[in-house]
Amino acid sequence: MDQIKSAEEWQLAQETFNAYRERMSLSDPLIGPWVERMVTGYEAHGQHEEAWQLTQQTFNAYRQEMPLSDPSIDPWVKRMVTGYEAHGQREEAWQLTQQTLNAYRQEMYLSGPLIPLSDPLIGPWVERMIMDYEAHGQHEEAWQLTQQTFNAYRERMSLSDPLLGPWAERMILGYETRGQRAQAWRLIELFYDEYVEQQVPFKMLGGMEVLSRLLYALPTSRRPTGDAALLSMIPRQGRLDLVASDKLSISCRSLLSRSLDDQGGVP
Repeated sequence: MDQIKSAEEWQLAQETFNAYRERMSLSDPLIGPWVERMVTGYEAHGQHEEAWQLTQQTFNAYRQEMPLSDPSIDPWVKRMVTGYEAHGQREEAWQLTQQTLNAYRQEMYLSGPLIPLSDPLIGPWVERMIMDYEAHGQHEEAWQLTQQTFNAYRERMSLSDPLLGPWAERMILGYETRGQRAQAWRLIELFYDEYVEQQVPFKMLGGMEVLSRLLYALPTSRRPTGDAALLSMIPRQGRLDLVASDKLSISCRSLLSRSLDDQGGVP
């Protein structure tokens, strides 16, 4: 709904909300827009505690009628987590995050492949869980959930799907952090082959210097000598650093040098 722009609108919003509130639960779809407008109005008027109290009341009303995995309650779960964190109640935020992800995963278990870890609905909760695991020093739990999510994506889409890119980066980083460089390089090779075959821009892999790793990981004999698309995605300074490295083969260094020559020469 539109933002409240005047004292008269705010007064009318409160009166309308109270009229609805006398007749129905806060979880009723008819009152939903007015609840949201009240929370927004409270915040706009600096009444943050009133906004927080109404958020909690609304969440509890929804919670009595549906599981945490129901799409209708999702916006209020997110508001609750944000509210807990804003009030310094980090453990409550962490517990609610765990409960929500577990609710989604339980539903996934009961309903088969309908709600996999790769579903957009559950995605934000998976990412939040991984961050919270890391924040709590539970690195192995974070790594296990990362692997499970990556595998769920791979079951549903090709390696060249842009949605898979961020999870590939996490997997590569996870392998390298654990000294599993062979697995990391193998995964990079798989992505490289897929991206070349499908003619997908390498920028879809994102950051984390995955592109630079390709030059370390791939045998020269398997690298197309004219792969300007790959080289152009590596920043010039990154290529200069690679040329100066003693880790590259002569042919790889030559390939990089030629790409730098094309852009104004090599120092």
